[in-house]
Amino acid sequence: MVFQGWVTLVGSLILRLLAYVPSKQDPTLRVLPLDRSAFISLLPNFFLFTISIIAGSKALAHLPILTFIAVANVVPAGIYILDNLSLKKTSVVQLISSITVIGSSIPVILAASDDVDEEGKAELSSLMDSPKFWLVVHVFCVYCVSLHGRIADARFGAADRLFYSYIFSLVVLAPASLYLEEAFQALHFQPSRQIDFVLGSLISAFVGVAQNLYAIRLKEDEEFGKLHHASLGFAGLLSIAFFSTDLPWWGWMSCVLNLLALVFVPTFMKKDDNLLGTQSDQQLPHHVT
Repeated sequence: MVFQGWVTLVGSLILRLLAYVPSKQDPTLRVLPLDRSAFISLLPNFFLFTISIIAGSKALAHLPILTFIAVANVVPAGIYILDNLSLKKTSVVQLISSITVIGSSIPVILAASDDVDEEGKAELSSLMDSPKFWLVVHVFCVYCVSLHGRIADARFGAADRLFYSYIFSLVVLAPASLYLEEAFQALHFQPSRQIDFVLGSLISAFVGVAQNLYAIRLKEDEEFGKLHHASLGFAGLLSIAFFSTDLPWWGWMSCVLNLLALVFVPTFMKKDDNLLGTQSDQQLPHHVT
């Protein structure tokens, strides 16, 4: 949990810094104070967000990035089906694309190798040691976080939930890493690995926060879904050039089919996902974009 703890620390600092940029009177990010009733309402969101970080990190440590992205695409596809399956005016193309994404994710995850050595394979003694299990947990938690945002305290928009989720994750992961004696393991790394660890924490936190904040703003654009999903597919294919991706031919075909079908699936981040579009505009002023 040491890496996740450092990432949430950096992410929390970045979000906090945005409350003073460009000025305290006109900040990039405004966050509502959290009272007791709001904390109780958002607590499931906090737990699911924290578990998704841990599970996603465990899965990415051993699975190809292409596999991770393709299986995670189940979230927007599943939410679209949940929202529109009973509607008579549902787009046939979008519905078929969503079903294709979900269906193709099954052979994708089955085709992926765990990317562990013989010693590591010996440690996979239970289901909870499997990276594929943690990938499924990650997808399930992200799916639940997205749905929970619709029934949580309506005063708190997506930016509010994001900020307090980072804070909660930091509060949980920091003591846990200390208890497990992992917090300062990076100090025992070789100098080159220490640099990689710090840069990895900074880049991961910055990219994660930036992606979430800009998604909150850009979801108001009707073309955001296509751009967002196309960029995910591009990132997955680009990862092949930098990371080992060992898949059988049917695994490659499933990944390509998954990424192509995703382009026709609307984003699950709706304009009215928090029922307070005007509040979101107050949280993230137009000068962000």
